[in-house]
Amino acid sequence: MSDSGADVLNNGQVLLSPGMDIEEIIRGLAERDQRRRKPGVGLTWFIKHEPDVAAPTLTLGVRGTTGALMWSDATSGLVPAEGTNTEHVDYFTVDGHLMVMSPGAEVPIARVQEALREFARTRQRPTCVTWAPDPDLDGIW
Repeated sequence: MSDSGADVLNNGQVLLSPGMDIEEIIRGLAERDQRRRKPGVGLTWFIKHEPDVAAPTLTLGVRGTTGALMWSDATSGLVPAEGTNTEHVDYFTVDGHLMVMSPGAEVPIARVQEALREFARTRQRPTCVTWAPDPDLDGIW
């Protein structure tokens, strides 16, 4: 893996830059997923284009054939409208911090990959996902 590719997955927060190979990052997600020790628990990253804490963030997770997506920006906290999990699901960052994914956050892994590609390309909330309010954040925005 090159320094500009999947090595960025060694941190819980990934800052995307124009020269990054997103396909290499997707392969890196799959490799890390294969090394998970607990099948019912996923791995997660916070994907941004800017280091600012308030920057729009695509939180994504991998857990076998399933993944998770959450979107946050200055005005919203969202999960996929077609999300499959009805309960909270435990995901962990690469440095071992628990990130509980909200009900509705899980989707097929192909959708997670598609959303990452779109976010990397457009720098905007992915439109390949129909978004709904995150039930855990309802009323905050």
